[in-house]
Amino acid sequence: MVNEFGNYACCIISLDYSYVYIGLQNNYCFNYSLLLVYITLNSLSATSFTFFIVNFVKSMTAFSSISTILGTLTGFLAGIYLPIGALPHYVQNVMKLFPPTYGVAQIRSLLTREPLELITKGDSSSTIEQLKLDMGINVKVFKHTLENYEIIYLLLFVIVIFTLLSVYYLKEKKMKEKKIDFIMEI
Repeated sequence: MVNEFGNYACCIISLDYSYVYIGLQNNYCFNYSLLLVYITLNSLSATSFTFFIVNFVKSMTAFSSISTILGTLTGFLAGIYLPIGALPHYVQNVMKLFPPTYGVAQIRSLLTREPLELITKGDSSSTIEQLKLDMGINVKVFKHTLENYEIIYLLLFVIVIFTLLSVYYLKEKKMKEKKIDFIMEI
C-alpha cells in the first residue's frame, strides 16, 4: 500500500508540473480537478487489483517478480507505451479486458480535447473519430464508443469488485488459519 501511495503522490507531482508547464508554454489549461478525479480513480482501480493479486503471493521474491511483470505488462495493455489503434485487433480486444486501458483513454481525452480541436479543424467527424480511436483517446466496445461517465462507472465497479474479493479472500484465509490453530491446540 505504501508503494501505491508513493505512485499516486508521483502522479500528483507530475500533474502539478504538467499543468504549470503546459499553461506557460501553450497558454492552455486543462481541467485540473477533473483530471485529478480521473487519476485518483485509475490509481484506486490499480491498487484494488494489486491488493487482490498480492493475496495469492507467498514471498517477497515472488511479489517482486510479479510486480515487475505486471508493471511492464500494464504499460502495454493500458496503451501507455503504444496507443491501442497501433496494435492488431486481437491485441486490442485483449486490451479492452484490462480496465486501465479505459482510464488512460479518459485521461488522454481530457488532455487532448482542445489541441485536437485545433489540429482537426475542418476534418470530417468520421476522420476525427477514427483518429481518436487510433490514438487511444476513445475506446469502442461492441460498436459503442464509451463516454467518460461510463468509464467512471466501469472503474468504480472494478474498485468495488476487487476490494470485495480481496476482503473476502483475507477473511477466508484468516478463518482457515484459526481452524488450523484450533486443530493444533487439540
